[in-house]
This record gives sequence, C-alpha cells and structure tokens, in this order.
Amino acid sequence: MIEKTLEILRCQQCLGKLIFVEDRLICNDCNKVYPISRRLIFMGYDKNKKNVIEETIITERDLQTNLEEVQKHYDFARPSFKIGLLSINILKHDIDAKENRKIVIDIGSGGAPMGKILSDFGFDTYRCELDPNSLYTGLFWKHPDLDVGKHIVCDACFLPFADGSVDVVFCKEFIHHVEDYNSLMIEINRVLKQNGIFLMIEPTLTILSLFRRRFFRASEECFGHYYQTISKYYFALKRNGFLPYRYYLYSYRKSKRIKLLNILKNCLNKQIQSRVKTSRIDFFLKIHLQNLIGVSNVIFSKKIMNISKAKKRPKIRIVMPSQLIIDESYLTDTRLEKFNEILKNVYEEIDLPW
Repeated sequence: MIEKTLEILRCQQCLGKLIFVEDRLICNDCNKVYPISRRLIFMGYDKNKKNVIEETIITERDLQTNLEEVQKHYDFARPSFKIGLLSINILKHDIDAKENRKIVIDIGSGGAPMGKILSDFGFDTYRCELDPNSLYTGLFWKHPDLDVGKHIVCDACFLPFADGSVDVVFCKEFIHHVEDYNSLMIEINRVLKQNGIFLMIEPTLTILSLFRRRFFRASEECFGHYYQTISKYYFALKRNGFLPYRYYLYSYRKSKRIKLLNILKNCLNKQIQSRVKTSRIDFFLKIHLQNLIGVSNVIFSKKIMNISKAKKRPKIRIVMPSQLIIDESYLTDTRLEKFNEILKNVYEEIDLPW
C-alpha cells in the first residue's frame, strides 16, 4: 500500500519524492523525515504558525473525540452523512467510470465516514487531517482500501501531493476552519488534474449574521472558525481557476416556526437527491437565497486552468506521533456502533446498496 501511495505522495516541505524506510518516509531532496505510526503518516504544518496550529489541534481533539458528549454527534450525524452520500453519488455520476480508478483527497476528513463512502463508490481515497486524534477516529470506518498510506496528518494548506496528480478534492465542512481560504484554493488547484473536480460542502454566513456582526459585535464563531459569505467563496473559486457547474442548497434541520420555509427547504433538498443540473440563473438565485435562509452549500467545480500563484513552501514542523493520545480501545467503544447504524439507515433511505 505504501509503495502505491509514493507514486503521488510528496515531501510536504519541498515536494520532493519520498522513499519508505522501515517506519518512516524520507525525502530524497531535503532529507525531511515523516514518521509512520499506528497506520498514520505524520506530516505537519508551517512552523511559523506553531502556536495557533497547536491550539487548533488541541481544540479539535477535545471536540471530535469526547465520547461523553456523543449524543450531540448522533443528532448531527444523520443529515451530515446524508448530504455527504448524496454529493458523492453525484460525483460518481459526473466522472467517467470507464477510465482508471479516480484518486480523491478528503481534506479536513476528521473522524467522519466520507473516506469509507468514497471508497465504497470505487474511488482511490486519501484522508488528510491536521489533528492526529480526529484522523485516527476515522479508522472506525473500515474499508480494505483504507490501510497504511491512506491516512495523512497534515495541514491542507500545504498538501503533500504532486502537481496535477489528483482527480478530485473532497472538502466537507472544512474551509471555514481556514482563515486564508484563497491560498487553500490555490493549493487545491495545484494538486488537481486539468478538469479535476473540487467538491465543497460548506455552511456560510447570512445577511442576518453579517448584520449582527457589524452592528452588535455578535458572532457565532469560536476559535479556529472563519465563516464567510457564499459570494466570497464563489468568486474565489472563479478567481483561482475553477468553474462551478453544480450548486445545491441543503437544509440540515426544519424551522420550528415557519412552515412555508420548510416547504422551500424540502424543495431544495429534493434537487440534490434528483441530481438537477444548475443553470446560470440557478446560481444567481441560490446565492441570494442562501444569504437569506442560511442552509449548507454544495458546490461542484472543475479546474479549468492552472494558477501559478502558489507560495514558496514553508519549513514544516512535524506533528509527532506522541500527540496521538487515543488508542485502539477508542475504536471498539460500543457508543460508536450507533454511527454505523445511522449510516446504514441513510444508505437505505436513499436506496443505495449498503
């Protein structure tokens, strides 16, 4: 598995080729060493951002791996799994199945089952996540193709993949964790092949939240969250070599007070289920509708040009294996089994084989 990974995996610091030596990867060019431990490849982040990155890792670890608060994760799981499954089903429809198996990077993967779902649909999937604990929890979702070499601890703003080596970048509810989302899109452009697909599922700000922010200094954000409007993301995509070609709005929850709003949300949710194509006027109307009602955005974009704005690679500080503090017993905790049941029910609800 590692040997196959090395065909596209590169040194995160200089993009040089890597060699596998016992329990680590070594760069041929800059001699950077990346440990391999407990099925994870440990890469890292810009060493100049150590303080904020280390705080981010601790925050995400405490949020994503706390089984004492698992009930709120159960409540979120069903709509979250459903929007991911529906989007991946469209992705499979949009890609020519006659060609070779497509390579997908799931960035900001956390412990969600998206890597497993992508693999179930036949994609050659790589999971990337900065917090090793969150990444490790994703090993709960078993698939024969998701073995050593497919789980990479790294900052997605500096992806350890060769230029033009990837067919799809899958990004679910991650971009709002990145302050410089423009640089992230440039990096995604770099690793994608021509006409490769960037699938982005993301919540965004509404007019009401902007109003609160502007006049009442109110913000729903916490540390490490940098929500933007959908317009900013849309124009950043176009500016950085992407052509959005599908756009869906998807609501996770019903309104408790406005029944008419629920009718609208149901209509929007049905569009992604039936793979309705998106016209230019649809883009225009949905962008403005999202600004009013605040639902999740699902945007499919094709890379139509290379962007030569990529920044010089920084010196990389390795996230060490010692920062992975959960162990195998976490993966066998009976409280996690309910997530498996939820995913199975979502497959059945959409009428897809489990």
